[in-house]
Amino acid sequence: YPLCALAVSDERPVSTQSTWGTHMDEIAQGIVRENGKTFADGKGDVMRGLEVVEYACNIASQLMGDTVENVASNVDTYSLRQPIGVTAGICPFNFPAMIPLWMFPIAITCGNSFCHTSA
Repeated sequence: YPLCALAVSDERPVSTQSTWGTHMDEIAQGIVRENGKTFADGKGDVMRGLEVVEYACNIASQLMGDTVENVASNVDTYSLRQPIGVTAGICPFNFPAMIPLWMFPIAITCGNSFCHTSA
């Protein structure tokens, strides 16, 4: 996956956003059932997480490296942004949708794998 073009890596958060948006009420009901939150809190949990998924859909321009010429006499600099590999998230049980949605879309879009567990 890290060898995919940025356009391909942008497809995953788009499908995630579509799926979670379509099933938002069902996911919110699960949060109500499992965590005892109100339906409005559960839905808000999903909606706040989906904001980060939307950001991940547009992250390609920020993944490009930079080149700066003539920093000093005959000195140029450049930076590369590369995946780091395996990333992990330990999320609190009382935010079962929002906090994971803050983590995995960015990790996956940047070309990393993501392991998730609840605290």
